[in-house]
Amino acid sequence: LMSSKSPELCDILMKQSARDGQSPWIFFALVFALSVPLWIIGAVTGLLLPLGLPFGALMSFNPLIAAALLVYRHDGKIGLTTLLRQSVDPRYITAKWLAIAIFLMPIVMGLEYEFLRMSGELVPRPDFSVSSAVLLFGVFIIAAIGEEAGWQGYAAPLLQSKHSALVTSFILGLVWAIWHIVPFLQAGRPPSWIWWQCLTMLPARIIIVWLSNNTGRCILIAVLFHTMMNLSEFLFPNYGSHYDPLVTFVLLAFVATLVTLLWQPKTLTRFQYPRCPR
Repeated sequence: LMSSKSPELCDILMKQSARDGQSPWIFFALVFALSVPLWIIGAVTGLLLPLGLPFGALMSFNPLIAAALLVYRHDGKIGLTTLLRQSVDPRYITAKWLAIAIFLMPIVMGLEYEFLRMSGELVPRPDFSVSSAVLLFGVFIIAAIGEEAGWQGYAAPLLQSKHSALVTSFILGLVWAIWHIVPFLQAGRPPSWIWWQCLTMLPARIIIVWLSNNTGRCILIAVLFHTMMNLSEFLFPNYGSHYDPLVTFVLLAFVATLVTLLWQPKTLTRFQYPRCPR
């Protein structure tokens, strides 16, 4: 179902799944287990990281840690080296998919800005420096590697060995969203904001799986989109001052629906032109 260029890590994971019943649910449980101590420390101490992030945001590296532990347990240094290398491997990314990964979220945020402005909300003009955007990009891409090495590098191949790409996206998106609830609460976000922000993770994960599947299950393309998602939301339009996750959800859901309809839910790789009704 996938490109013949699929990285060898996927082959390793498929063999694991067939050999010993390797389960993504063990990975999910380990990610949560590693995160709980950070949530407790954040709740007890109230410590904040730079950018005003809660202490629990350090959990971003737990998917990578969990995946590394499980891969090393089953395939030793070879599997671990493969996971780490492929998390930053750009070989399967073409210019088209790179452009989508980099520019899709800024376009979505631009549409959100115009919608809010036309709806009568007093939205200020974008006001952030290029240097701060570059610095934030560096911070967010490191965090995104910590997440996507686990979500797309480890869990996604195992899930897609048994489920369609769309079902895989929903499972990953749901776990991803639930995992973020505690840090959102500790950041002082209101319940409505948390609800819509968590919902944005469902269509966002469909888009990430779509990008990854169309680039030989590349992890780095997922990292880039994840980075741009965080960066675009954080800067909008003045360091996150008027970011509205409800509008973002609607726009991302529209994009994800188009992706599902045009690329088929089984693999999200088989493009088909829409047919005119007879």
